[in-house]
This record gives sequence, structure tokens and C-alpha cells, in this order.
Amino acid sequence: MKTLKMGIILLALLLAGMVVVPAVSAATALEGKTIAWNATPEQVVKINELWGKDITVGEYYEQVSPEFLVDMPADLKEKIYKKKWNW
Repeated sequence: MKTLKMGIILLALLLAGMVVVPAVSAATALEGKTIAWNATPEQVVKINELWGKDITVGEYYEQVSPEFLVDMPADLKEKIYKKKWNW
């Protein structure tokens, strides 16, 4: 009887762990807040011109995808204009 109860408890813990692991993995994946998008041919030309230059993330978006800056909160804009673009 004790063995059956212990088995049920272990099974419940295993199932709970299986639910938590994907949730934690998804949260970790979003920490970097990567944005995926497709560049137009004009944007590719501009990216190639900027490649390797010492610019900030804000300067990059300003020149390549200014639409990202339109509705961006001021505090976030301030941060991206201080962060260097990592080639």
C-alpha cells in the first residue's frame, strides 16, 4: 500500500516537472528579446554599408528599420542609443 502511494506521488511530481520545464525554457528564450524580420533589398544594402562600424543599436534601427522606433517608449529608446550594436 505504501509503495503504491509513493509511486503515485512520484508520478505526480514527474508530471509537474514535465509541465514546468517547457515554461522555464520559453521564458529563458525570451530574455534576449530577439526580433526576427526579413530585410528588403534596400535594407540589405544599408546593412552592408554599416557592417563592422562602431554604432549603437538605436543608430542601426534609425538607418535600417526606423519603423521600429516610431512607437518605442522613450526609456527604451534611451537604452538602445547607449548600447553598442554587436556585429
